[in-house]
Amino acid sequence: MNAPSDNAGRTLVLAAALGLGLGILSAFAAEALDESLTTPEDVEGKLGVPVLGAIPELARGMEPMQALGDIRSSFSEAYYSLRTALQFSTPDGVPRSMVITSARPSEGKSTTALAVAQNLARIGAKVLLVDADLRNPS
Repeated sequence: MNAPSDNAGRTLVLAAALGLGLGILSAFAAEALDESLTTPEDVEGKLGVPVLGAIPELARGMEPMQALGDIRSSFSEAYYSLRTALQFSTPDGVPRSMVITSARPSEGKSTTALAVAQNLARIGAKVLLVDADLRNPS
């Protein structure tokens, strides 16, 4: 007959190995089922549409208007690139109307709308900007 400590030790090792295996298996399953869009390549691959531009996040403490005012900043340059991509997105140039939206609050919709409108106005386009937040109207 085995000593009680041998069974307890064996059970503990078996439970730890089984728990580790199930944890790794569940991590792989969660990754395989994840369909979120996190990179521009994800957008092109999963949705089959081209990416017009990618806007970098601002450094901590940097205000969007301050970054847009500095024409040499990567933030401002990204919006110039977006404007250029919009000009070549259709055979007729910039689309006559656009919607800028996102799934969550505070992702930069108003900043993007303003920056695109400013950049289009700088090249002489007529622009009417309507910023309507239906979730939190003010």
